[in-house]
Amino acid sequence: MQRLNRDSITILSLLAASVCYVILFSLPDIAQTGIIGFRGHIEDDRFSVTQVWRGSPAELAGIRVGDIITATDGRRTAEWLGLFEGERGSYHAERYRLRNRTVAYRVDRGQESVILEVRTRDLRAGEIGTHYGLKIGLVVFLAGLAIWISLSRTRQRDAFLVSLGLCFAIPWLASLQPYSHQFFSPLYRGVSFPLLYFIELLETFSLPLVMSTLVHITLVFPEPRPMLSRRRWLLFPLYLLPPLVLLFGMLLAEGDLLTRIAFVYLTRVWLITILLVMATLLILYSFRSCDAPLQRERTRWIVVSMVIVAVSHLLCWNLPILFLGKPLIANYDWLLVPLALIPLSMTVSITNHELFGIRGIVRGRIRLLETRLEK
Repeated sequence: MQRLNRDSITILSLLAASVCYVILFSLPDIAQTGIIGFRGHIEDDRFSVTQVWRGSPAELAGIRVGDIITATDGRRTAEWLGLFEGERGSYHAERYRLRNRTVAYRVDRGQESVILEVRTRDLRAGEIGTHYGLKIGLVVFLAGLAIWISLSRTRQRDAFLVSLGLCFAIPWLASLQPYSHQFFSPLYRGVSFPLLYFIELLETFSLPLVMSTLVHITLVFPEPRPMLSRRRWLLFPLYLLPPLVLLFGMLLAEGDLLTRIAFVYLTRVWLITILLVMATLLILYSFRSCDAPLQRERTRWIVVSMVIVAVSHLLCWNLPILFLGKPLIANYDWLLVPLALIPLSMTVSITNHELFGIRGIVRGRIRLLETRLEK
């Protein structure tokens, strides 16, 4: 086995740190995540149920789609909403206090008002796959791609950047956020507050770094841009500006740490949108301005995956949140499927393993045969 180069050692070290984070911090939280089982939206300080999980405590208690929840545990929904918007940490503490105990919900059904008792419980094995299976599978997938790139014989700079982006993405995915940004979400964490703060901060700052790395990749792939070669300092604002903007927004906000993190959520969506559009436009420009057939072939599938990701994220999540206040789809996890196309296409392009090495092996054998025939 050939001796690993410095970039491979760096990537493998970051990957090992990411795996340790997954094992020590995120995965044990799955067993400590409680489930209530309904979700909805606020209308005039009244919570309207729009979805009820099958077999959940809410369904067993009799909560149905269309119910209006006016009070929970003796506290009006308007008071819960004020706590959620003003003191997010206190809101999570109150929800954690309701863990593993019977909670009374006052429900309005037309002219009728009933009291339904719901007792929360931990997630079951099948529910873990339903709520977290896609993220866990994508973490394993990205880790495999990072190892594949690191152990390959390439020494290209874009290979290092792709692996770096994967290592940023793994902790973001492994944060396993159970719909924490939604009021009365169906899931909630049962972890200590220092760990909750750490997970929230990591989830907030890692995704912009993933997008910054994506823009950096488009600046050097399929070939480095002359502007970047002359002005290396342009990379510093690319990586430092998004975290600094989020940090400045958190300092301007009032309340506890979770409230400050929630305050910069729209700012983060704007930053991610801008970086995603920049990366898409840059890779399209690289494809159009590239004259070498081999490089155009390497760039083609990356362009396709970037366009799919940009269109799906902008139309289904980013732009609806920024202009309508809510996304078109209820679960962001569905957008992780097209997002996985980018590292896959870049990995195949960087390692030059067309069709995962089958075509490369055949071409290599043909060249070897031609050389022997010439001799």
